[in-house]
Amino acid sequence: MRQRFETFFKKHPQLKEAKLLLAISGGVDSMVLWELLESQSLNVDLAHVNFQLRGEESEKDQAFLEKEAKKRKTKLHLLRADTKNYAATKKLSTQIAARQIRYNWFEELMKIHSYDYLLTAHHLDDSIETFFINLDRGTGLKGLSGIQSKEKVLRPLLEFTKNEIISFAEVQNIPFREDASNADSNYLRNWFRNELLPLWKEKNPAFEQTMKTNIQRLKETQKVIDEMVIADLREIPSEVSCISFEQIRKMKLPKQSLMQNFEPLGFNFTQVEQLLDAVEKAESGKVFFSESHQITVDREQILITEVQKDNADEVLIDRSETQLALPFKMQFSFINKSQINWNQKGVEYFDAEKLQFPLKLRKWQNGDRIKPLGMQGSKLVSDLLIDEKVPLPQKSQTYVLLSGEQLIAVLGLRISENAKVTDQTKSVWQIQWED
Repeated sequence: MRQRFETFFKKHPQLKEAKLLLAISGGVDSMVLWELLESQSLNVDLAHVNFQLRGEESEKDQAFLEKEAKKRKTKLHLLRADTKNYAATKKLSTQIAARQIRYNWFEELMKIHSYDYLLTAHHLDDSIETFFINLDRGTGLKGLSGIQSKEKVLRPLLEFTKNEIISFAEVQNIPFREDASNADSNYLRNWFRNELLPLWKEKNPAFEQTMKTNIQRLKETQKVIDEMVIADLREIPSEVSCISFEQIRKMKLPKQSLMQNFEPLGFNFTQVEQLLDAVEKAESGKVFFSESHQITVDREQILITEVQKDNADEVLIDRSETQLALPFKMQFSFINKSQINWNQKGVEYFDAEKLQFPLKLRKWQNGDRIKPLGMQGSKLVSDLLIDEKVPLPQKSQTYVLLSGEQLIAVLGLRISENAKVTDQTKSVWQIQWED
């Protein structure tokens, strides 16, 4: 096992000079990994989370690691976590809560102490179990590729089975603690581990190696798909706010490529499928939401915008007001006509004597009408937005300004003939805003 383990380090020669953090539980997997890392004379510190889920056993795990770390003169980071309270507060299962606590803390340690890599003791059996868990839940090719190392998270034991790790620990007399909860088949992973997969192994003694080969082939196929996705997205960075139908039609893998772009924004695979269907049918006006963003199908493009949080349905602006923070930043002032700069963007000017304070600022509503500057009659704001080709997401965030019951401005688009500055104007009220 040591010889095969050395092969991993030949593939990662940078680890010889790196500062490493090992996630350690006290179980046989992480204790064996610690032993193997020490045999390579690497710079390794330890990190252990006491999740306080198993009463006295959790305390014994911590005490065992503290004793071992002191004996072997290795730095040990400890975190005591109230996992049940965290799970209840976040409305998560205990397992997911523990995972979040663990990896959030590891990430914090990596930054504070400048560790180059995090090492975990996941092995081949873990990867196989993950394959079947994801298969059971429904997943794509990436989910069937088992557990993988990442850029800063390495898993040196993925080539080894659980039985190989246990045998090595017995031969080398490596101390470890057994987690009794591993025998509880009420957990889905444990059910696969303890109930289903042993039956499969009875039928196929080479089950682990067969699955190892399958997972490796799936990883290689995923690499090909990743390269195609990269090519699709080369002209469409993740920060993009607009993607044309033509760009989508040119993609070789539109579903996977859009998922790559939109998953970090909170969208799921089903939404991406529905989005592509809306694009295919040119369903302009179709909107998809995540917690933080929305995607709108608008004419021959899709628009990606942040979800705007409504801070106020209606805001009153008194004559004495000089600024406003919500729903967006605005500044107000009374000026002379000689100070007007008609070329300045984000600024509007009104005849102050024609205004009835307090003014009212709100989002536009169906039926709103304005008498646009230079027109004799009035016009529906909805028609004005169409004429100006305002994108759908921006339409919902368009504000109007009212003096009494009279609409005097559609901010950023038009002011009213009834409040314009004329030769007879004596005092000008200026507003300036930031979107």
